[in-house]
Amino acid sequence: MAKPYLSVIIPTRDNGETISLMLLDVDRYLREKKFSYEILVVDDGSEDRTAAAVNALVPTVKNLKIIQNAGTRGIGTAVKIGVLTSKGVWRLVTDPYESISVAEFAALIPRIAPRENTHMFIASRSHPESSVKGMPIMRRLIEGGMNIAFRLAHKSSVRDVLTPFLCVSEEIVDPIFSRMQSQDFGYLCEAVTRGTALGYRIEEIPVSMVIKSQKNPISYLQTGRETATIWWQLRRKSRVEEMPSNAV
Repeated sequence: MAKPYLSVIIPTRDNGETISLMLLDVDRYLREKKFSYEILVVDDGSEDRTAAAVNALVPTVKNLKIIQNAGTRGIGTAVKIGVLTSKGVWRLVTDPYESISVAEFAALIPRIAPRENTHMFIASRSHPESSVKGMPIMRRLIEGGMNIAFRLAHKSSVRDVLTPFLCVSEEIVDPIFSRMQSQDFGYLCEAVTRGTALGYRIEEIPVSMVIKSQKNPISYLQTGRETATIWWQLRRKSRVEEMPSNAV
């Protein structure tokens, strides 16, 4: 097919029970639109019937493809592979576990018409127009604290780097994603960090979602560690570049 306007990237692992329904919903929504699209599932070493469920829909779901990682490499790695492999003018990463509909992309269309103005859009639960249901109070507190820490450490105005709904233009795919190191849930924090460091404009958009999954507390520690590592590496790189050429 010719270059699609939109690539939908779905990183997943052991999601065989619900992935079929999600893919059918995505396809049903996109078929009604005037722009071209592709759907790319990156299966991160699932041990259930995820791959079989996706492959069974390839003849039915328009422009559906699957990449199967050899072993578990991490959701962040799956995102990197999906974004770099896809061909769309815009590349949308969405999480099958957080019940964010691809229909949220409709809210982006008026914003991305002047493409040169914004390069990255992220869904934000902190946006005043967002609607979030079912989020446990403890998760709300933990993620709120992590977002505050992120803003302070990076001197960033981005209010939410933990909602897995990310849309990027093809121009920034190589500069950001070819260098991505986060192997798991820190990928969004890293994408925002690298995008900010490179001077790309990032816009938060409202989102409507229902929280149906609980996060393992360990994932927060991993996200924090990955984000801190990337922040430190970029800070060191910036300092080196600012040093005079004759500095020892």
